[in-house]
Amino acid sequence: RWVAGLLPGILAEASINVEPRIARWRAEGGNDAVLRHIEELRSSSAKRSHYEALLSQSLPAAELQRVVVQAGSDVASSSDLRAVLSKAAAQSRTGVAASSIEKVAGAVASSTDRTAVLQAFGQTDDRDQLLAVMRAAATIPSSTDKANLVSALLQRYLGRNDAALRDVFFRTLLTIPSSTDKANVLDDAIPFAVKS
Repeated sequence: RWVAGLLPGILAEASINVEPRIARWRAEGGNDAVLRHIEELRSSSAKRSHYEALLSQSLPAAELQRVVVQAGSDVASSSDLRAVLSKAAAQSRTGVAASSIEKVAGAVASSTDRTAVLQAFGQTDDRDQLLAVMRAAATIPSSTDKANLVSALLQRYLGRNDAALRDVFFRTLLTIPSSTDKANVLDDAIPFAVKS
């Protein structure tokens, strides 16, 4: 009886049979139960595998928002959090609040991981989400990572006739400390100057 009580926790922490466990938790009490059980896990990698299994199904916008917010405060490892948020971003063409994107991006400690998360959330046409991504991009510590992200998303900000997107793009560009990195982004932006 003691082993039977202990074994489910060990299997969950070891990320064994994750999909059936998520299905069982969901049958017990919906996504509320799933999120509650994931929060109780100790291992960052176990949390990651359970969040990824949950995100392998299409979630309504409100549920996706909850997953993003909880993962941002719940997953300690930068690389594990990057994996979860990148998977969430693939579902989020709209639906994740701008303030949540900025908050969870700040929770990703590694500059490279934060850049990858923001690039994933930047693959959208949702204006509010794009504004949030670029505001969060200003917090990327590495000059090169920031320049690479800004260049990769340049079309989404300068390819439209939208003053707010253009302004947030250039405000973030000004936070790039390296003059070489800044110049490289400006070189990429030159073709858009003709249209503006």
